Amino acid sequence: ASSALRTLNRPDAFPRVAELQRRSGYSERRFTDLFKQAVGLPPKKFARVLRLGATLQHLATGCGTLAEVAAANGYFDHAHLTNEFQELVGISPSEYRPSARSVLHMEC
Repeated sequence: ASSALRTLNRPDAFPRVAELQRRSGYSERRFTDLFKQAVGLPPKKFARVLRLGATLQHLATGCGTLAEVAAANGYFDHAHLTNEFQELVGISPSEYRPSARSVLHMEC
């Protein structure tokens, strides 16, 4: 679980949890149990939270199109980003972007 956690915490990588589980040598169930014990969340949920954090920071800069933000943060496409963002945050990425940028005063 610690190796998987280190890999998931790399800001430049959004690995598939199935690949991390395979590399661990544990069964899917055992990997999930060990990861959840170590982190407090199942690996897929933890990966979603990390990806969302990176996406929030990226959107706050105001840089790039939503398609570019999606690609840079491990989403399949703009629609995937929008659907997951709305599910986790409660608003669309387009709604979040202007308010975050004005609060954080970030530059590209």
